[in-house]
Amino acid sequence: AFLRELFGPPSAAAVLARTDLPSLQRSLAVLLHGGDDGAISCDPKGPLLVRRRLTREELHEAFLLDELILLPIDYSRVSHFSCEAEGQSGSYNGHLVVVTGWGHKHIQVHDPLGIPNKILDLEALMDAWGAPGADNDAILIRRSAETT
Repeated sequence: AFLRELFGPPSAAAVLARTDLPSLQRSLAVLLHGGDDGAISCDPKGPLLVRRRLTREELHEAFLLDELILLPIDYSRVSHFSCEAEGQSGSYNGHLVVVTGWGHKHIQVHDPLGIPNKILDLEALMDAWGAPGADNDAILIRRSAETT
């Protein structure tokens, strides 16, 4: 019911048809039952996942360290184009972008809607990242020590 309400019946059916639900349930169990500090660790070298809110400064530091940054954003706050699914209600347009550049007033992202290295106003992107639904979530993928 949640997916149908969020994405509309046709999109929800497509998502469910392409999702390995048992695998997803196992992954969610790991994420939901981490340690008291919110960290999931299967590696003695450190946690694979840490659940906490990041600041703009931490995102910028991650960019400077050449980490891959994926940001969920409310696309309606940075574009006139809507990626809203058919039947979806409300104004939130969930979208995921990859940060490819960072300046003083602008940020560059790869937009999977076919716009590589799209330049956005930094404040507008921060607003879209902090919007309800995106909630300042971020996915950082760090290089392993062996690749640096």
